[in-house]
Parts: sequence; C-alpha cells; structure tokens
Amino acid sequence: MEDEEVGALLSAAGIGWIRVLDGASSVANDVARRLRLDGPPSAWGLDAAERGRLEEIIAELAPSTTRTVRVHPIGDGGEPQVLRVSARRSGAALDLLIAEETELARAQRDLAEAEEVIALLPPHVFWETADVSKQQTIQARLEAMVAERTAELERQVAVRERAERAALDASRAKSEFLTNFSHELRTPLNAILGYTELIRESIADGDADMASVGADIERIAGAGEVLRHLIAEILDLSRIEAGKVVVCEDELDLDPWLAGVVREFDACCRAKGTRCEVAAASAVGVVVADGDKLRKILRNLLSNACKFTADGRIDVRAALVDDGRAIEIVVRDTGIGISPERLATIFEPFIVASVSAADREAGVGLGLAVSRRYAELMGATVTVDSELGVGTTARVIFPRRSP
Repeated sequence: MEDEEVGALLSAAGIGWIRVLDGASSVANDVARRLRLDGPPSAWGLDAAERGRLEEIIAELAPSTTRTVRVHPIGDGGEPQVLRVSARRSGAALDLLIAEETELARAQRDLAEAEEVIALLPPHVFWETADVSKQQTIQARLEAMVAERTAELERQVAVRERAERAALDASRAKSEFLTNFSHELRTPLNAILGYTELIRESIADGDADMASVGADIERIAGAGEVLRHLIAEILDLSRIEAGKVVVCEDELDLDPWLAGVVREFDACCRAKGTRCEVAAASAVGVVVADGDKLRKILRNLLSNACKFTADGRIDVRAALVDDGRAIEIVVRDTGIGISPERLATIFEPFIVASVSAADREAGVGLGLAVSRRYAELMGATVTVDSELGVGTTARVIFPRRSP
C-alpha cells in the first residue's frame, strides 16, 4: 500500500496526529476496528523520552502481552493530546490500540466540556475490549446528564411560557375590568344625573307631576343601588385580600331565610320573563353560619342566574348531604350557559361569565371571585357546572352546625 493511501485512510480514521513515514507498511482492511502499523517507533512522531519508553515496552512484549503507556503524540499543528496506548505484538507487526482519552474523566464533572470531547472523538477508532465497558458507562452517564439537563431546560421553558400566558391573561382581564367598570359606573351615574335634572326642571317650571317625580325617584334609587353594589364588590375583595374579614356565627332558620333572599330577585326575574321558585321545605331547620356572607354568595349566584336567563326558569333548593354532616344549596337555571373555556376562569377576579355584546349584562367580574373567597373563609365550597345553551347549576356546600 502506498504512503498516500495509508495517509488517506489514517485521516479518514480521525488520527491525523500519527505521521506516516517510510516503514509504515500496512493498515488493516477494517479501519473502523483496528490500526496496524509496522516499523520502528521512530516512525510515529514521538519525542525522545516517549520513543524510549515505547521501545522498552515493545522489547518486553510477549506475543500475547499487552502493556500500557501514556504518550503525547505530536499533532499536526495542534497541541499534544494525552492518550493511553496499548502496544501489542502481533507477529512481526505492532498494534497500537487507542483505549481512552483522559479528558473524559473531567468531562463527567463538566457537561459542557464533555459534549465537546464527545463531538471530537473519532467514532471509528478501535477500543480495547477491556475498556469498552468503562467507555460505555462513561458515555451512558454523559448521555443521562445531557438528557436530564435537556428535560430541566424544557421544564423551565414550559413554566416560563405558562407564566407568560398567565400574565397576559391577567393583563387582558384587568383591561376588560377597567373597560367594564367605567361603563358600569357611567350608566347609573348618567341615570341619576338625568332623572335628577328632569325633576329639577319640572319643579322649576311649576308643573311637577308627583307620579312622574315618584317614578323618576325610583329610577334614581335603582341606579344608586347598582352603584352601591359595584363599590361593595370592590371593597369586599380588597378586605378579603388584606385579611381583614371576620367570620361571624349566626343562627339561621334556613328555609324562611332562603326564601327571603330569593324574593329579592322577584322584580329582576319578572322583567326577564323568568320564573324563580324555591323548592318545598327542606327540613334542614336552624343552622349556624355567617348569614351576611352566605347571603352575599347566594345573591351573586342568583344575580348571575337572573342576568343570563330570559323566559326561562330558576330553581333554588336546600338539602342535607354527606349523611347529614353538610348542607347544600343549589341554584339551577335554564339560561344561556357558559362555554368550557369561560367556565375554567369564572372564579378569577375581573372575569365576566359572558362577554359578548349581545348577552353581557351589568357586572365587572368580581361577584364569583368574592363568593369563592367568602366560602373558603366559612369552610364551604362553591362550584359551577354549565352547558352552553342548556343552563347552569351552582352549588354551595357548607358544614352543618347546630346552635
């Protein structure tokens, strides 16, 4: 084989640091498995000390003996690399087997350096059988480290993306809240100012009709009640978040108390053509609960049912559940329902159950958020199930405590 052919094969094997000089007579046909070089060590580009050490080993080699020496092969223009080389006498030829690159030990502790080393290692250099297991172990560890680091980076990216989406959703919700809130404030304020001006003008003209004035005053009172409710929702949420809410213990005769809360929405339901009924007596009797907070929770649930139910029905019932250890109050309507996407966020602050221009009613999206916070303070739960176009069912479950 010509020297040029030997050189080409050596370059293909990724071992350009071995000089091909006269006397290098053969390369094994399977370069991917073994490199066989004939000739004296002086032909291999080693310095004097390394050449002397190799010559000693070669002289001591029996036909089947393997010895190992660390040498610094002189690279073609690069820095010497530390390799462990086994010299084996095979007849008249000498086999040099590259067993390990010592930088791999450091690479185990330094993932970045290890990746660099692995990328540079010739994939087709012959490895001694005795070292294959060790090399595979090292490589497996490195691959595991790379996989673990990759998984960790993927987790971090996923967490960051979720946080970014949550921040965008929160920002969008607050923007919608500000838009809705300004609208909800302006509407009753305009009503109050408008009807007040009508009363003032009629009195000034001396033709004030008491019936007309009375109707205007009722409208003013209604608009004022809307404003009071909006402000109360914001104050309730701020007090909850500040930890300034105290849970009270009131004795409630549940059936008549519940009927009284439902009657507050008779006018709203009539205006929407909706029937609102309380189921027959539940025989729950007198219970201990925070009446003010429970009333606010039910008002929010009934208000939503009334807003989004036209020409339909709202049913309210109370019953003992969990073998009598808890009380469940259910508000079920046949309204427009809530989409699954909206349902997942309705208990978040500033989220309005429906935002389409066609069916959105008054509200700034705080009612359900406040209701859930109050329920948690009372040891209760509030849940909502809904099917778009069919209706919504809201449940309040709280511990039964007798006086």
